[in-house]
Amino acid sequence: MTNKFGLTGVHGSGKTFLAKKLQNRILQSGKTVYFVSEVARNCPYELGTIDAQDYIWHNQMAQEKYAMKQNVDTIICDRTVMDNLIYYRDILNHNEPSPKMWIRWAVLRNIAEKWMPTYDHVIRLPLNLEYLAKDDPIRPKSVEYARRIDKLFDQYVEPFVTNHGWK
Repeated sequence: MTNKFGLTGVHGSGKTFLAKKLQNRILQSGKTVYFVSEVARNCPYELGTIDAQDYIWHNQMAQEKYAMKQNVDTIICDRTVMDNLIYYRDILNHNEPSPKMWIRWAVLRNIAEKWMPTYDHVIRLPLNLEYLAKDDPIRPKSVEYARRIDKLFDQYVEPFVTNHGWK
């Protein structure tokens, strides 16, 4: 039976670092791993837009569905499908979206809430200002923005979390 991990948290919380560490630990134990990497880095749209979030959400879901068809011991997801909706929600909160956009978000949220139980472990990482400050051309550096996103994680992701941090 495959064991599926979903790492969750605001950008700059250390998800990728933890995912790679977890992957190495599992591989060293002789087990097989399928790694679902963060989709945002390959997004052809400007990040922080609805088009980007739609692309990211659908590609994350497609990668996870593919991973679940592989014959591996463990799947590690460097984000969950709900993570992407947090950023989507923030865009809606700070723009003037049409009712159609709110409906779209609600539909995707419903799908994501039904998908979250496919993770055996949902590991929530807190905002890490040290990681946030690291040189990364994609990661927004605004502490205010990161804190705002982190609060949305509290609201929408927390009910699915099985672990806080990782030892």
